[in-house]
Amino acid sequence: MLNVETLCSRLSSLKWLKAEATCGGLAIRLTVNRPEAMNALNPDVIADLATAFAAIKESNARCMILTGSGEKAFVAGADIKAMTTMTAAEADQFARAGQTAFRLMEQLSCATIAAVNGFALGGGLELALGCDMILAIETAKLGLPEVSLGLIPGFGGTQRLARSVGLNRAREMVFSGNFYKAAEAKENGPRKSSLSGRNVSSRSGKIGDHDLSTRTACNSHGQASDFRWLGCPIRCRHEH
Repeated sequence: MLNVETLCSRLSSLKWLKAEATCGGLAIRLTVNRPEAMNALNPDVIADLATAFAAIKESNARCMILTGSGEKAFVAGADIKAMTTMTAAEADQFARAGQTAFRLMEQLSCATIAAVNGFALGGGLELALGCDMILAIETAKLGLPEVSLGLIPGFGGTQRLARSVGLNRAREMVFSGNFYKAAEAKENGPRKSSLSGRNVSSRSGKIGDHDLSTRTACNSHGQASDFRWLGCPIRCRHEH
């Protein structure tokens, strides 16, 4: 099993992600590194995320903190420019690749935290929803604006959003395409906490430290993976 330092070294070849050890080498911080495009998701970024999540699964990382490069965006959504050149078959493949990658992240046995440092729109919000916890700065904006382009969330966001905020609220967010500030999302949407200034990375690290202490104890008894079943139907739990 890879330690976090070795894991980060192996992931250093990825073009669109930065991997750093944090929390005393027990956690990994992944940064989507495409600031010139507000960290938008294209097929190459999705492929890098899938590679990273698969590697983390085989490591001893106790926590993953996911964030975006720059000060404007966590992930501003799928890359619309790339999508306009896709055939229907390529668009379907892109959506399925995103679903597979996000499912890999969702199934990690370690804690996962989305540190939202700016726009989390469309595929960006879908990515954050796959994490155990979302932390956002006060100026962050979250939403699913795909409807304005005649699209629906394609990376599993409709299901995860409904589980997070309830079906009626999820319908409102998807059908309206509205943006929500972090404070609004905290009260009515998927946000769990809003933070002032730019301390989201610091706060996520502190929460990571706290979560590591509980998960380390659980891991010693082989129990950490059971956290994955919180909120699942009992039948679903016993089928695996």
